[in-house]
Amino acid sequence: MSFLSQRNVASSKKRKVCPLCGTLIEIGSPKVVRNGTDGGDFLSIHMHVECEAYEHAPGAVDPC
Repeated sequence: MSFLSQRNVASSKKRKVCPLCGTLIEIGSPKVVRNGTDGGDFLSIHMHVECEAYEHAPGAVDPC
């Protein structure tokens, strides 16, 4: 999987499930959106800002 872009969204318009913690990202909550490709297929991943930060912090406690 390769990522093409990442952006922070201040207020989500739809409910999505965060793949890192498995809980819902509620409408109006901030989120991180990554776009990329996997085996030639385009994909978008929506995650909590806290979960994205946890992904890069070794030894951190899962925020969700």
